Amino acid sequence: MLKQHKHFTFMLRQVLPFTALAMLSSLSHAEAPATNQIDAVKREALCAFPPVRDKPIIDPKLPSNQTHLQADEADMSKKDVTHFSGNVVIQREGRRIEANNARYSQKNENFDASGNVRFLTEEIEVHADKTNMNLKENRGTLQQTRYRTLPENASGSAEKITVDGPKRLIMEDATYTTCPPNNMAWELSANEITLDKESRQGSATHVVIDFMGVPFLYLPYIRYPLGNERMTGLLFPSFTTSEKRGTEISVPYYWNIAPDMDATITAHNMTRRGMMWENEFRYLNEQSEGQIELDYLQDDKLYGNNRKRLKWHHQAQAGAGWSSILDYQEVSDTEHLTDFGNDTRTTSTTHLKQQISANYNATSWQFSALAQDFQTLSGTQPYRKLPQLTLASRLAKSDNSLNFNVRSEWVRFDHTDESKFTADRSHVQPTLSLPLRSQAAFFIPKFTGYYTQYELSDNAPQADKSPSRSLMTSSLDTGLFLERNTSMGDTPLIQTLEPRLFYVYAPYRDQDDLPIFDSGQTGFSFDGLFRENRFTGVDRIGDTNHLTVALTTRYLHQQTGAELFSASIGRIYYYDDRRVGLSSGAAETENNSDYVARLAMRPATHWRLSSDMQWDDDTERTRYSTSRLSYNRDKDHLFTVGYRYRRDELATQDIGLVWRFGSRWRFIAGHQYDNLNERNLETVYGFNYDSCCWGLRIMAREYYNGSVDGRDTYNNAIYLVLELKGLSNFGDNKQTESILTQAIPGYTP
Repeated sequence: MLKQHKHFTFMLRQVLPFTALAMLSSLSHAEAPATNQIDAVKREALCAFPPVRDKPIIDPKLPSNQTHLQADEADMSKKDVTHFSGNVVIQREGRRIEANNARYSQKNENFDASGNVRFLTEEIEVHADKTNMNLKENRGTLQQTRYRTLPENASGSAEKITVDGPKRLIMEDATYTTCPPNNMAWELSANEITLDKESRQGSATHVVIDFMGVPFLYLPYIRYPLGNERMTGLLFPSFTTSEKRGTEISVPYYWNIAPDMDATITAHNMTRRGMMWENEFRYLNEQSEGQIELDYLQDDKLYGNNRKRLKWHHQAQAGAGWSSILDYQEVSDTEHLTDFGNDTRTTSTTHLKQQISANYNATSWQFSALAQDFQTLSGTQPYRKLPQLTLASRLAKSDNSLNFNVRSEWVRFDHTDESKFTADRSHVQPTLSLPLRSQAAFFIPKFTGYYTQYELSDNAPQADKSPSRSLMTSSLDTGLFLERNTSMGDTPLIQTLEPRLFYVYAPYRDQDDLPIFDSGQTGFSFDGLFRENRFTGVDRIGDTNHLTVALTTRYLHQQTGAELFSASIGRIYYYDDRRVGLSSGAAETENNSDYVARLAMRPATHWRLSSDMQWDDDTERTRYSTSRLSYNRDKDHLFTVGYRYRRDELATQDIGLVWRFGSRWRFIAGHQYDNLNERNLETVYGFNYDSCCWGLRIMAREYYNGSVDGRDTYNNAIYLVLELKGLSNFGDNKQTESILTQAIPGYTP
C-alpha cells in the first residue's frame, strides 16, 4: 500500500486531530491512535502544561467488565438504583469518572453524574457539567465539556459530546487547539464534528481557524480520515511571492484512487504568469513502484506560449532476477527549468535524461539492456544509445588467489540529426588480477584487455568503415601500512604512515580513426592518481607508462578508532609521452603531473576542516583547490565557510549559518559569491520562531538569474510558512527546506 502523501501525511498526522477525541469512545474499547512522544517532549520544553492528577489505575484483580464505584455517601433505598454523593469515583477498564453526585442503575448500567464531572483515560481528560452514560451499550452524552488529549496536550471544548454507540462520536460547538490555556495563539472551531470509526472517517461543518484572535480561514465542510487511512480531499494552500512569478497561491487536491495508487492535483496560480496545473501520480505494488509528474501552464503571460513538464520514474521487479528502471524527463522549452526551478542545480541543467533499462542478475553473471536519449537544453545534442546491451561476469573476488572477470557490451549509436553518421560498437574487456594482502601490506598485479570493434554508416568521415582496436594494459598497485603509538597531551593516538606505489603500462595504439561517442577527459584529483585510464568510456584508451607515488598519514584515537587527522600527497611520474587524445594534436610531453594533496582534520569536537589542492610546480601556482571549515553540533547549530578555485575558470566562496538562540528563535543564512566575475550568486536569510503550538518561518532569497545584454539579473523571493502545530502548515515548507539544503552545505531539515 502507498505511504501517505508528503502533504497529506501532515494533515493526517496533525490536521484535525479531533481523532484524539475518539478516546472518549474508549467506553467502547476503541483503539487509541498513535502519538508522537518526541514532539510532545519538545512542546513540553517550550510551554508549561498543568499536570494530570489521579490517572486511572487498572486493577488486574478485577474482571475486565466489572465496574468499581466509591463515594462519601451512598443511598441504596431504591431497588437496583444507587445514589452516590461526595467524591464519587467510577472506574472500569482503565477509565475513571469523577463527580459530586451520581445515580447508578445496576440493572442496565446507566449512570447520571453532575457537578465537576471529570472523565479520564490514559489518552484524554474531559471535564463536564453533567453526563449521562450507559456503560453496557456504550451510549451517552456529556454537557458543557472541556477536554485535553494526552500526552499531546491538545485541548478544546464542546457544548455537547454524544457517544452514539461503539463506533460513532458527535461533538457540537467544538473547539481545538494545541496551545496552553494561558497562551491561546490559535484555535479551530466547528459547529459539529462527527467521528465514525466504522467508516474510519470524520467530518466537520462550518470550520473557522483563527490566529492571534483573528479569523483567517473558513471551511464550510471538511472530511478527514481517522488514524492513518488515506482519503480524498483538499489540502491546505501555500503562499509565496517572487519577482519572476509574482504572488503564488497553490491549492492541492489529494485523490485516493486505490490502495496502491494516488494522485495530487495542484492549482498553482502565479499573478505574473497564470495558472499552472501540477499533477503527481504515484503507484506502488508488490512488483513495481513509480511516480509521474505532469505540469501544464496555458499561455504563460511572460513567455507568450504554453509551458509543460513531464517526469516519470518507474522501478519494477519481475522476479527470477529481472528488474527494470525508467527515467524520463521532458520540458516544452529550454527556459522551463530556469523559470520554474527552485535551485541552481535544476536551473543549470543542460540535458534531461530519457532512458529505460532492463536488468538481469544471476549468481555469477549479469545482463542489462538500455535505451537512452536526451533532451538538450543547452550545448550539443549527444548520441542516443538504441540500444546498449551489456553482459558481465560476477565471479567472487578473493584475496591471495587469482581473480578473473570479463565485461562486454554492444551498443548502437544513433542521432536525431540525419546528417550525422551512426555506428555499432562491440567491446570486450577481460580482467585478471592477483591481490596479495596482509595486515601490513598489499601487492596487486592486474592485467586488462580491451578489444573494440566499430561498424560505421556510409556517411562516416573515416575511410575504414570497420575500424577496431585491441590492446592489453597492466598495472601494479602496492603499499604498506606502518603505525606507531603516540599521544597529543592526554589523548592516546596511533599514527600511520601509508606509502603507496601505482604503476600502469598501456601501449600506444593509433586511435585517431575511431569515433568518439561517450568518452571524455577525466578530472584530475587525488583519487585520479590511481586510475588506469585517463579517459571515461571506451572510445579512447590512453597510452601511458607512469608511476604514481603517494603518501598518507593518519592520526587515530587509540580507544575509539576515530580519525582525528589525515593528510595525503602524491603525483604521477611519466616515462613516455602520451600520444592518444580526444582529438589529433600535440602529445602530452610533461614528465610528471601536478602535485595533488588532501587534508582532513577535526581540531575540536564538532569542528571539521577539509581541503583538496592541485599544485602546478612549473608555474608555482595553484591550479585547483577546495576548502571547507565547518562547525556542526546539531541541526540547530551549524557554521560553515568554503572556497572553491579553478584557475581562470572558477573562484567562489560561501558561508552558511544556522543558529538557535534560546528555545524559540533560530536564525538561518547562506551566501555564495563569485569572485571571478564579481557577482552575488545567491543570498538566503531568515528566521524561525517556535512555540509549543505554532511556528513561523520568514525567509528572503536573492539569486543570480543570468546575464541580459551584459547586465547581471537577479530574482528576489520572499517565503512565509506558518505552522499551527497539531493542525497544518500554511506555506510550502518543502520548498524552503530544499532551498536551504542547497544554499547551506551540511544543512539538514
